[in-house]
This record gives sequence, C-alpha cells and structure tokens, in this order.
Amino acid sequence: MPPSGFSPKQTSDLISFLQSCADALLAECRTKNRTPRQGLRGEIQNIDTALPMLRDRPVASAVLVLTQRFYTTLLDRSVETPESFVRATAEELYRMKEEILGIHVPS
Repeated sequence: MPPSGFSPKQTSDLISFLQSCADALLAECRTKNRTPRQGLRGEIQNIDTALPMLRDRPVASAVLVLTQRFYTTLLDRSVETPESFVRATAEELYRMKEEILGIHVPS
C-alpha cells in the first residue's frame, strides 16, 4: 500500500474480485435451486471448515477471511431472492469501496 492509501484502481480490482465471488455464488444457487441466503450460509460454513487447514498459508487465509466477512455482511441483509441479493451486493460493494479508499496510514 502506498503511504497515501489505496488507489482507485487497486480498490476497483479488489471490489471486482468480490463481485465475481458473489456472481459465482448466485450462479451456484440457481443451479442447486437454493436461495442466496442458503448459499451464503453454506459458503460461510465451507470457509469455517477450510480456515483451520490453512494455518500455514496466511495469504490464502486472508483471502478467505475477507470473502467470509463480505458474505457475512450480505447475510445480515435481506437476501432471499436473486434480485435482493444483487441489490445488497451492489450496495455493500459500494460501501466497501468507499471504506477502502478512506484508508490512510500515516507514515
């Protein structure tokens, strides 16, 4: 991270990653005939299971923790339908983008 904080490009890349995770989760929910809420719960449980096995892989763990936090935040919202999931995802990613752009660590 540069001393001035994260750039819009860096932030956009991270947000794009999380958007792709949400898109894949929604596609899986459609394939398995699950609600987005059911899909989120399943993915959060899968991450809980995987994390202890990744103690010696800090980068993989950090990515999973970030993804899990994103999913947990979505789960706290009304995400029973694909439409509500898409809306909640867009709103949460916008909030996250603003939060990331607001990071400024003093040098």
